[in-house]
Amino acid sequence: MGFAEARGSVSSHTESFSGNITGLKIRDDEFDNSVYDATLYAGAGLAETSNRATHVGVKLPGVDTTCNEGASCAPLTNLRSVTVGEDSGIEGVSGFTDGFFIGFQRDGMDWQSLDGANTINAGKGVFIA
Repeated sequence: MGFAEARGSVSSHTESFSGNITGLKIRDDEFDNSVYDATLYAGAGLAETSNRATHVGVKLPGVDTTCNEGASCAPLTNLRSVTVGEDSGIEGVSGFTDGFFIGFQRDGMDWQSLDGANTINAGKGVFIA
């Protein structure tokens, strides 16, 4: 599924994820609303992965890249929604993005951007970009 424009929340009950989410960010709603770059992990105590990830966490520059559950990462089952959109520069407001797609595929394939200028190679799995 491809969208010429997309903005909003995609809800789910996610247990694992294989594929690629580009520009993944995590907001610290409990402390100071800081936004951090995030990554997917193979599990607690394990490394980054794009194949059957079960955890999501903060990726800090120069810090160990393994999942430290409770400190730097949490199970994907805690993730109930993903906000889709571009940073508008206004706190809590997302702008429209023009290159959003969700792919559910058994085999790898190339996806072409809307303007035809770029190709995204996606292996088998679920992809959100």
